Amino acid sequence: MGDLKVVTFLGIHVDLPSPYPQVTLREVATPWRELRIEIGFPEAISISRAWKRIDSPRPLTHDLWAQMLKRLNIMVEVVRIIDYKEGIFYAEIELQTRDGSLKMQCRPSDAFGLALRQDLTVPILVEDFIFDIAKRN
Repeated sequence: MGDLKVVTFLGIHVDLPSPYPQVTLREVATPWRELRIEIGFPEAISISRAWKRIDSPRPLTHDLWAQMLKRLNIMVEVVRIIDYKEGIFYAEIELQTRDGSLKMQCRPSDAFGLALRQDLTVPILVEDFIFDIAKRN
């Protein structure tokens, strides 16, 4: 891993001309760069509900997975945005299990959906080079 920057989750927006919802992340230290990641509508609804602490009448997919992790005593320790290629962001989550740490690649939206459902705040880290590459595209 390179130089990882800590970011905060600002929310979900739809900014034209993009027809898709975007998660907005911002560095917690100067220069306070922002990163926008396009996600699908179902994922946006799920993430938004978790961020606003709105319960669903029936568990959404991220709710189900978060409940399973909790029952198995597995915690999401950190979310990392690790790459950006051809307009696609790549993420990984680090899970803390009884047997130690486990890293799994996933879509950023799934990482956010699970992380926001944890009892404690989960750090979100972004590889420094991604800010510059994503800004150009």
